Amino acid sequence: MAVNHSYHVLVQELAGNRILSEVINGLRQKILLYRYRQIYQPNRLAASMQEHRNLHEGFRKKNPEEAERLMKEHLIRQCEALESVYSDSSHVSREKI
Repeated sequence: MAVNHSYHVLVQELAGNRILSEVINGLRQKILLYRYRQIYQPNRLAASMQEHRNLHEGFRKKNPEEAERLMKEHLIRQCEALESVYSDSSHVSREKI
């Protein structure tokens, strides 16, 4: 998780958008617990690592359109995984009440 965090911070820094970076950091803090839980869903860690490799390749090729597309795909998949964890947690919490 530490390497994953460092990778995301590096990408943010390379983007050079301080305001966007602050927004992302704020969101990351709000979803921290769910981020750790979602990465342990079946196949999510391997998929996330492959998404990072693909993104790195887009950066290496200096192809901004490809890198943007790959980043969007990664974020969508992360969002889907987070929604799944959140939905599962909400469902469990409601059952216990």
